[in-house]
Amino acid sequence: MKKSFLYIIFLLLFFASYSQKECGPEFFDKYTNQRYGTFIGDFTFVTAENKEEVRKLSSLEFDSIYVLFYDPFCEHCKQEIKNLKKDKGLKKALRENTLLILTIPPDIDFDVWEKEVKRLPKEWMNAYSFENERIIKQLLWKVPELFVLDREKRVKYINMYRENLDEE
Repeated sequence: MKKSFLYIIFLLLFFASYSQKECGPEFFDKYTNQRYGTFIGDFTFVTAENKEEVRKLSSLEFDSIYVLFYDPFCEHCKQEIKNLKKDKGLKKALRENTLLILTIPPDIDFDVWEKEVKRLPKEWMNAYSFENERIIKQLLWKVPELFVLDREKRVKYINMYRENLDEE
């Protein structure tokens, strides 16, 4: 009992110090500060529309950004995509250009993404990041993982149930 308690304390201290070195205290980190209002961090990506231009999350100018990390072969991810497609409030915000839905598959090859991205709505920004290892380490426990960000790229919601998102 005593050894397992000490081991747990060691793990907590290890992960806290490790994650602070990785991304700093002001950034969102899945191990230490999953708080709303924290900055998600910046990463680069290419889009299905322009695979030559490297873009940054920080350069996107929208009132809200839904960042969906998904796997195209995951059934839960397919269901989340279907839910987002059907949401009338999201469709309206997309038309008004106040919302962006950014999709990123964090754990597949670029060639696979190029084939699978064609299944996603063209109104969304469907992207691929070559920083997948860092994204997985800093942000993700599982897929699908949905982050709702404000204009400053601070976390408003994380993986809320669809019913709760529709009320906002």
